Amino acid sequence: MTQGEGIKIHRRSCKNIQLMLQMEPERIVEVSWPADSDAMFLAGVKISGEDRPAMLNDITQAIATFKNTNIRSVHLDSKDTMFEGLVVLHVKDTEHLNVLLEKIRRIKGVTRAERLEQQLQLP
Repeated sequence: MTQGEGIKIHRRSCKNIQLMLQMEPERIVEVSWPADSDAMFLAGVKISGEDRPAMLNDITQAIATFKNTNIRSVHLDSKDTMFEGLVVLHVKDTEHLNVLLEKIRRIKGVTRAERLEQQLQLP
């Protein structure tokens, strides 16, 4: 719990939480996502690799064809022969996200696909 701002949820791996556990453990409240929920969560995926024709199409097809995943936004930028970007999508849970990450990593030319660790700032 934050002072004056309510509750903020952090990942277990967050360095701020590790510090709070040592300094103010009484402010930490365990939470979990409901197992049987139709709720979807936003996740950011950082992707980079070798740019080529149809790369964007291959990435969006890999995402959209798995459990009809909805893509919120895509931003890819290329320079010379390389690209990097961010895809924001709706996922049911971390398993859903992890399968998508593996599908993206298998795309020809993709060298990296990983979950964005910082908080998304979306309108």
